[in-house]
Amino acid sequence: MGAMTRRRWTTLAAPTPHQRLALAPRGRFTPLMKCQPATAIEAARSVGLERGGDADMTEREALELRQAVWRYLIEHCDGATADEIAAALGRDRLAVRPRVSELVRMQRVRASGRRRANASGRLAIVWIADRLEQGNGGTR
Repeated sequence: MGAMTRRRWTTLAAPTPHQRLALAPRGRFTPLMKCQPATAIEAARSVGLERGGDADMTEREALELRQAVWRYLIEHCDGATADEIAAALGRDRLAVRPRVSELVRMQRVRASGRRRANASGRLAIVWIADRLEQGNGGTR
């Protein structure tokens, strides 16, 4: 057996409510998503380009918005599309959609099986908070 097969496993402490809504850390070989050096952002701004949505959002801002989306879906049992959530929260839909996707990956939100028309007239998925998550305060 080589050194690669020997691993030590540790038991992690129970996550706090704040940690439960945070994304898991990336692996060592996982590329960063939307990695933009500050110089590239400044260069784009110098020629009048601005990115909307969550392009310039910090991790803390993303966490706070993810929590707001989560609370909104818990309070609205009939569910909502990502665009409806964005309108209700007064946020850009391009910032809310990735937060919904993150909550789906975290198994906090799921598709209801229904669709409703959004502003463009296309049918969008109606998202609902996972019932298991609602029943026990957001823990599994």
